Amino acid sequence: MMKAQKNNQTNIIYNFFLMSLLSLQLLHSQNEEIELITQQSDSSLTFIAKNSSDVTNQFTLDIIVKNLIGYQGPITKLIPANGSEQIIVLAIPEGPWSYETNYTYKAAPTKEELIRQKKRIKQEFLNSLNANESTLVVFYGEGCPRSIYAKEMLERKKIPFTYLDASSNEYYSKVMFELIRQKEPNVERVQYPVIMVDDQLEYDIENLRWYLKQLIATRK
Repeated sequence: MMKAQKNNQTNIIYNFFLMSLLSLQLLHSQNEEIELITQQSDSSLTFIAKNSSDVTNQFTLDIIVKNLIGYQGPITKLIPANGSEQIIVLAIPEGPWSYETNYTYKAAPTKEELIRQKKRIKQEFLNSLNANESTLVVFYGEGCPRSIYAKEMLERKKIPFTYLDASSNEYYSKVMFELIRQKEPNVERVQYPVIMVDDQLEYDIENLRWYLKQLIATRK
């Protein structure tokens, strides 16, 4: 995500319009997960990043300055979930000055945040199915012989399960990949079936017959 802001001062009267502009920017950005807040005193300009999301974000600020003192180059900091962090304080000289800002941010969740996020996503998903933690969920691909084999084997052994088409249902696909990528962020494709049971999510199962036998043994 990238945002840009501009601010120029040419005389004392302009400070009034400057502060009005900053107030409008803050109102406009209330719906953003990350806000850049500027606080001005008689002698300094402070830049603060505010994070309204539930995960830590990596924030990078780049400023083009004229006559302001203290900026050396782009600054990157981690902004805690639902918190804020001072990025830099610039000294204001006598006479005209100006600045222009650009900033980017991206999610950089901690291990604990990833665990909480996984639990939240999984619980919301299970709630949508009226299911619980122990529910056996099989994500399948349409026309996938391995998925059909898993379905028939579970039915033959009378093991209750929920069978979901992740190849054509956008929501099921999204949930499946979100859960997988919390463990393996770069996964783009998987071999079906993908099986979720208790707190485990199994995918790219090489020996499907052996895996299902072990799974069935624990479900009886």
